[in-house]
Amino acid sequence: SGSIGGGLPASKVTEIMPYSAYLFLIYRADLLKDISFDPSSEEYGTLLDEYDVARRMHKGEKFEGREREVQKLVVAADLAMSDDDRKSTPSNARFSELALIYQTSLNNTNSTIEKLEKMGKIPDKSTYKELERRLVTLDTWLSEFAQDRLKFTILQSNPDQIETHWSPDVKDVWLNSLQSISEDSTPDDFMANIRDFGKDRNLGPKEFFPPFYQMLTGNSRGPNAANLVFALGKDYLIERINSIKS
Repeated sequence: SGSIGGGLPASKVTEIMPYSAYLFLIYRADLLKDISFDPSSEEYGTLLDEYDVARRMHKGEKFEGREREVQKLVVAADLAMSDDDRKSTPSNARFSELALIYQTSLNNTNSTIEKLEKMGKIPDKSTYKELERRLVTLDTWLSEFAQDRLKFTILQSNPDQIETHWSPDVKDVWLNSLQSISEDSTPDDFMANIRDFGKDRNLGPKEFFPPFYQMLTGNSRGPNAANLVFALGKDYLIERINSIKS
């Protein structure tokens, strides 16, 4: 049988997700399959993403090839949605994107919403209040449940001796890749470009990604690099990289 967070009380569950999403979890399990829910696992973000998709389905958005699943999820969403949920449209940001953007914004709600606006992730005015509520629960989740690999802090200046991690070739790969970003570029476009620029310099991802994370977080690993680039903005990153002494 399914369990909620290994005995996590309902009062605690509602601190890390909307109550309607909690109801959706219950109805979804009943209508699709029995699930075990661990708030520290990827299931947490998957659940919230699925609930947002179900709400869009409920509003009539089409999802090709998912008709049978759609019908069941719409029923679960209809049972779970609060009046506020019915009146609002969720943001177009997946949970992983929202967690990343929130942390790159130093856990500031207004800065996060501004970035989401620039990225075209806010469908309409009804999304703003919902985002404010969602970010409160996200903050609790990051503080109490998120795995360490999902948490990070963006350094406000480059760490000492960062130049030891950045060769001239690595700098060229990153600067060329960042400068290639246009208004129509996607994270996938960026990843393709940086790999091509890396090949031109005989450098692979294991050689040009760690310096980037060292510059921003002080560690050799971090969240998805392309999403991080789009969350922070190319101009900011070009300035940070150019400030590194060769």
